[in-house]
Amino acid sequence: MPRRTVLVGVLALAVPVIMVGTAPAALACSCVTQQLAAQADRADVVFSGRVLAVEPERPRTMVGSADPMTWTFSVDRRYKGDAQAPQPVVSARSEASCGVEFREGRTYLVLGTHQQAGGTLHLASTLCNGTRELAAVPAADLAVLGPGQVPPPVVAPTPATDPAGRDAGLPIVAGLGVLVVAALVGLAVRRRRRAR
Repeated sequence: MPRRTVLVGVLALAVPVIMVGTAPAALACSCVTQQLAAQADRADVVFSGRVLAVEPERPRTMVGSADPMTWTFSVDRRYKGDAQAPQPVVSARSEASCGVEFREGRTYLVLGTHQQAGGTLHLASTLCNGTRELAAVPAADLAVLGPGQVPPPVVAPTPATDPAGRDAGLPIVAGLGVLVVAALVGLAVRRRRRAR
């Protein structure tokens, strides 16, 4: 076979491989454009808040753009629904899968829906339901949501109470009381035996 034929054959195979290898990533997310009012009507929860943290990912061998990420938000203002600080929000890892690529420390207008996954109800958000950075929301659009409500401050349980509000010291006092009574009964039995 002539050298020229071999060279043409190698180039014919190499060019497509090089072109595929350098092609930019394709985006798969496509949303119907809607006004904020319509997006808020469809949402279960609407709030503004700052991203506090992202849940650490579990190690895995394959990572996909649709893998869920859990973000934790402060809640500065509630416009609809039951957002409570800190509020976890689940979204796909990448905008390619319509996920919101939140950035820690930034403030967002979050529009979410309640979804069931793995037996747990959680708040989920996507690019398509209108979640975006709060600074990017025009004032006229934000006014459509109304003034919203500032959520009540989160009260951390005091050391003397557990999260359900019960007195955490009561079981300790009761346990000590049982020990004291058992010791007194033991002493009384011992004295009676000595007296005989």
